Amino acid sequence: MNGTRTIGQQFFPVQFRAIAFMLAIMPAVELLSSLNASYSFPESMKGLEDYFRAADTSAMEATQRALAGSGIGAFVLNLIVLAITPAVCEELFFRGVLQKFFVRNISNKHIAILLTAFIFSAIHMQFSGLLPRFILGAVLGYLFYTSGSLWLSIVAHATNNALVVCVAYFGDVSAAEIPDISIFANIWWITAIVVGLAVAVLIGRKLFRKVVFIEKN
Repeated sequence: MNGTRTIGQQFFPVQFRAIAFMLAIMPAVELLSSLNASYSFPESMKGLEDYFRAADTSAMEATQRALAGSGIGAFVLNLIVLAITPAVCEELFFRGVLQKFFVRNISNKHIAILLTAFIFSAIHMQFSGLLPRFILGAVLGYLFYTSGSLWLSIVAHATNNALVVCVAYFGDVSAAEIPDISIFANIWWITAIVVGLAVAVLIGRKLFRKVVFIEKN
């Protein structure tokens, strides 16, 4: 069938596009993380802000302890435990179960996808990551909805997680921390964000197209 793209015919190219897309948006996601983390609550909600900050600090310290291992064995284990396993389990539930439920029961598919993304972000109970994780959830949701393949969202999710593991292993564990907002005035960060988003748009134009499935007799 001319002009028809099937997930089977395009499996590897589609997966590679998903990985490239996730890498391309990372600088912008880092900026969102910093903006999110730098937000201050009104004075009347100071107690709630202190609670969230303490929870975020505890979660970050736990992540850094998990990433602190040395050697190839620790690296592989972290990829499995911190990158691949969460990606598989979370996508099976949030996109494979929850989003499917909302898509079936909410007439506006965008609301269904974004509602799933919000729940996905909120359930992690980390205020400093609420906005970037919501964006990640939306990207994964649209990937699943447009492709019909849960594996595509799993690969994209695992790429996001694996990047943190790789940066910590080949660089420094402190790289897992949210960067200070002031560093984004650097010309290299500005360039990375602009170029990354431009590349993401080019990749996304082909990636976020509805896939037509053809069953083989």
